[in-house]
Amino acid sequence: MAVGIDPAVLAQLHEKATRRVAGDFLRALAATVPYRIHTVLTDNGTHFTDPTGDGWTPEEIKAMRADGVQFRCHSFEAACADLDIEHRLTKPRHPWTNGQVERMNRTIKEATVKRFHYETHDQLRQHLADFVAAYNFARRLKTLPGLTPYEFICQQWEKEPSRFIHNPHHQTMGLNTWSGVNPEPDGQQKRRQNGGMTSTKYSLFNPKGCPNNGDYLYMIKKTSI
Repeated sequence: MAVGIDPAVLAQLHEKATRRVAGDFLRALAATVPYRIHTVLTDNGTHFTDPTGDGWTPEEIKAMRADGVQFRCHSFEAACADLDIEHRLTKPRHPWTNGQVERMNRTIKEATVKRFHYETHDQLRQHLADFVAAYNFARRLKTLPGLTPYEFICQQWEKEPSRFIHNPHHQTMGLNTWSGVNPEPDGQQKRRQNGGMTSTKYSLFNPKGCPNNGDYLYMIKKTSI
């Protein structure tokens, strides 16, 4: 599983972590977020960097491309060069250096594989997508003074629009879009109107075939009136 966070989360399920998967994931992350990524911090896994330390850095790759030099490089480093991103590595055997993503990995596992049984990888992949959507658009975090990751990004856009590639408000959930989150088993939805906002109560990540453990999530959806 590949996970990127700052402050929104992008997670993809893969059968094996390879160099190409890592590079493609970084490109997908850059295409998803509405702002330009200038630095990425990873561990020292072989899918992120050459373990011998002899690989080309993104800066060296860009220089060789400019000079027309033929070369072979790490797929992830090539992605960093393509996207003009600085690649930083954590200190070996110090996973807490990248503690935010390590904690996110734990949160995802506790919400999925440690709570439910999945018959197929596709079922887990769908549940993972539901969790990420709900986390980004509905989960209020203490580290973001009570805002959801999406609300925090929109707030930063209003303060510093020059740092953004496009308006993050364009990524808001549309009308009648639930992001795969299943309604309560009885089909009842509790809505409260408040300044053009609709609060709808949903079961928290209750995939098909899995029991509802009584956990709920409040998703706030902006409506056009």
